[in-house]
Amino acid sequence: QQQQQQQQQQLQQQRQAMQDRLQAITAAADKAEADAKAAYNQAMTTAGDWSSSASLAAATQELSPQTDALAKAVEALVASQRGAPPEFATHLGRLLQKLKGAQSQVATQLSKIGQYRAQVEHAEKEKFDEQKDALALEEMMSEARERCNAAEDAVAKAVITSQLVQAAGDDRAQAQKAVDETEKGARDASKVLAEARALIGAKQAVLRQLTTE
Repeated sequence: QQQQQQQQQQLQQQRQAMQDRLQAITAAADKAEADAKAAYNQAMTTAGDWSSSASLAAATQELSPQTDALAKAVEALVASQRGAPPEFATHLGRLLQKLKGAQSQVATQLSKIGQYRAQVEHAEKEKFDEQKDALALEEMMSEARERCNAAEDAVAKAVITSQLVQAAGDDRAQAQKAVDETEKGARDASKVLAEARALIGAKQAVLRQLTTE
């Protein structure tokens, strides 16, 4: 009878040890699931309206560590199932199902964030290129307008000088001076016009290149 009591006592001790182990396993699984949910919610808050690649990158950094954490938790739980008494199997199975559900949710969301991030980065690059091209176009047009204005001024100066030649009449010295100024004005106007045409041609070539890229 004493031996039988010792056996019962040993069985009770083993059962208590298993109960303690089960509680520890349950606590670890619950913590892993809670950490994953907290990281998931934080990542969704960080992602905001999913319109910023920087926010999506930050969300990925917050959520991705849960992939390894959940994998380790699942591995530990599977190991705990080996050799466990039959009465614990149902409880351990439910824990495993919960962890795998959290694992699937994290993996799915990380994949979704990655896809959206690629699309947003592409859209941001296109927007940046458009803004850069618009700025380059404005700079080109500003320079072209300056050259055209200079050409108009040179032509107007040549016309005024030509009128001075006509007004000089028989005054040879004044007439010669007016002729020299007219020729200089014409040369200046021709030079500025040539520069303006060259600039506009160059800018048109650049614009054609921008529109084909």
